[in-house]
Amino acid sequence: MGVSSRTRSYILKPWYFSYWTICAGCALLFVSYLSLRQRGGVLDEDIWLHQQQQQLPPISITGTRHVEGNIWGGYWQVDTTFSAPPTPPTAREVRPGPWKGSCHDLAAKAPQPFSELYMPRHAPASALPGGAPRAWHQWAGNISWADFQEQATPRLAGRRKKRVIKYKVIGNQLYRHGGCGSSLYSQFAEEMMLVALHLFDVPDTDFALQFGDSCPFPGMPVIAWGICRNNTGRGGFTMPSYRTWQHALGPQQQQVLHQCFAARYPTDMSQRVPDVVWRGSTTDPFFEEFNKSTYLQAARVRLHYMSRNSTVLNTHLTGILQATRDVEGILGPTLAKEMPGEDAMKHAAIIDLDGNGWSDRFHTLTHYNTPVLKQVSNFTGFFEHLIAPGHSLHQFANDLSDLEEKAQALVRAAHTPGGADHLFSQAARRQGISAAVLNQVAVAEAMAYTITAHGNRTSWKVGKPAYVVHVCVPGEHACSCSAA
Repeated sequence: MGVSSRTRSYILKPWYFSYWTICAGCALLFVSYLSLRQRGGVLDEDIWLHQQQQQLPPISITGTRHVEGNIWGGYWQVDTTFSAPPTPPTAREVRPGPWKGSCHDLAAKAPQPFSELYMPRHAPASALPGGAPRAWHQWAGNISWADFQEQATPRLAGRRKKRVIKYKVIGNQLYRHGGCGSSLYSQFAEEMMLVALHLFDVPDTDFALQFGDSCPFPGMPVIAWGICRNNTGRGGFTMPSYRTWQHALGPQQQQVLHQCFAARYPTDMSQRVPDVVWRGSTTDPFFEEFNKSTYLQAARVRLHYMSRNSTVLNTHLTGILQATRDVEGILGPTLAKEMPGEDAMKHAAIIDLDGNGWSDRFHTLTHYNTPVLKQVSNFTGFFEHLIAPGHSLHQFANDLSDLEEKAQALVRAAHTPGGADHLFSQAARRQGISAAVLNQVAVAEAMAYTITAHGNRTSWKVGKPAYVVHVCVPGEHACSCSAA
């Protein structure tokens, strides 16, 4: 039972079975592993990681504070109960037995107790302490029926190959216009929404999800992977990307993840490469396709070329997407080999800059025990307003004009007395935020929060749909479909 792709099959979380395992007056009687786990062999746990794992409560947020920033709406500084795990005595020699996979794969195969965290709340999803939005949205006033109807027209859906799908919630039941989801994107989104509706109360509402790589069309009240903040007050609503949901772990699994990072990638700058690293392809949220006249305008292409004349920028393209053949001919011979994502923690710092909405990686970088240099951008994912510059990461200009200077300063600071401690303290704050807002239940709550924020702004009565109803049943997929 799960969502399948061409290469992986993911087991659904136990709440999908809950409708079938709860009887009147009875509690759940089964124990299951959580997370979207790849089916595979038996986990060989490392002794040190096994000994260090404790049944700790989930990381909680102790406070938030809004701070102005260089983009509309600013950021929220978030503090948590997280403490960075210690580096084991043998440091990099520690390996989880014969396990040669990533720390994330190791953590995803670790047991996650089925605790009350996963029980229905019978209440709406809430903002974070201090009023910080659980998922970023920007919409002043109500949403009109005309705006809602306009957003799914072919004219808008065809822009940047966007796909807009309409949904309804009535009585915490999910309905979809146009039949069952066929794409991996919509299947994961629908799975996430079913979990959100099981755990949290959501008002009856019409809404639409946009599956596309760039910002929503201005003034359209869609729910998208990312929106562009602006001063119009109508940027839209964000939802967790399908990869965020796919990679989400339980609290105990996150503990294993961070312990594995501490073991494999010690926070000792003398053991790290003194440079700032980035690997990626030519994805871009602001260009549909690059040609010979425009490819040098793309931030990722310029970052790739900047490494040629730098002693500190280890930044290389590894693939070409959204480009014409003449651009492929220019860039192809200069491509570098791909690097396992977690091996970026072998370097002093990691760069993050805009890419396509579906290919977001920031939700994984936030877990890393390594300083992050992030591009200033109004293109915002659902949780990025919670990672404040100066508090849990560093920033560089959107046009990359100060990146070399910022990278040099960061590497110098990392090798001065107290400098590394300050940088790793920032990384630990970021890890704590990710543990609090990117665990399985928190991601589902962010989805419920977004649907609720959208629904509270609609100005019409939701009618009985001529849509397709999604019902959770045991089987090969997240849900089955039947006519409403």
